[in-house]
Amino acid sequence: MKGYVIALDQGTTSSRAIVFDAQGAVVSLAQRPFPQIYPRPGWVEHDPYAILSSQLEALSEAFAKSGLEAEDIAAIGVTNQRETTIVWDRQTGKPVYNAIVWQCRRTAVLCDQLSSEGMGAYIRDKTGLLIDAYFSGTKINWILENVPGARERAERGELLFGNVDSWLIWNLTGGREHISDYSNCSRTMLFDITRLCWDEQLCAAVGVPMEMLPRPVPNSMVYGRVAGGLKGLELLAGSRLKSILEKITEYNNRDARKVIYGNFYVTRNPICPSMLVEMGFISNPVEYDELCSQDSMYQTANAIADALIEYVEE
Repeated sequence: MKGYVIALDQGTTSSRAIVFDAQGAVVSLAQRPFPQIYPRPGWVEHDPYAILSSQLEALSEAFAKSGLEAEDIAAIGVTNQRETTIVWDRQTGKPVYNAIVWQCRRTAVLCDQLSSEGMGAYIRDKTGLLIDAYFSGTKINWILENVPGARERAERGELLFGNVDSWLIWNLTGGREHISDYSNCSRTMLFDITRLCWDEQLCAAVGVPMEMLPRPVPNSMVYGRVAGGLKGLELLAGSRLKSILEKITEYNNRDARKVIYGNFYVTRNPICPSMLVEMGFISNPVEYDELCSQDSMYQTANAIADALIEYVEE
């Protein structure tokens, strides 16, 4: 039995793992919630170790439930809450502060300052984004400014930044891979979506040393091998579960034009990024390999969906 895929779905309030067969059918799944941290009104944090442990526990349970052997698993894919910001020590892997969650508004004042300095047009042109505390760049700055010695350590190359995809992949590969896919990079407010690289001027304006940033990589590719646990499994991390399933099923002879997954609306569309920017949308470029040719994938997220669901549950 070959060709199974495990999707790691790391969300805002829980971590899930789902085993799929080659036709995209669910074989098994597991889910682990983790605590939310609210230091003060408008601030939201997660314990990075809680993110990691809940995800690994869900992975182990889903794999055990599947009844499969390690050699049956073709790949592990990652889908994750975006913008949530983690900074950790390059050598020890220890986070210097809690993860600052995408919902957190603590950096609104810095965003206002960037706007008053006239950075709005440049940021929109390079990133497709409006200046907002939602995105990772100002959250990184906050950690560097408020954790004693963090900025100096970052400038010496001792600290690493990553969104949750980077954090999971770095840990899964035993610290060998410090990377992030283009679509996650594009949610930092530091990434040039045309050149697909970190923008030096943006990093300087926001106050983020480029030495700590992950290497940008395409959305769908083999990133490395899992260092422990499920020995020998290749780690295939993609922005969204859709790209993983399409990759292994080769569309399964279907030409689906859109999918709704979680709180993300994802669509394949040949509209150019500049048109989306002019229309006021947030654009996310994704290299979609041979599956989409010159098409691009764009997605917009409802910024309050997870919080609303959590509120209703409580």
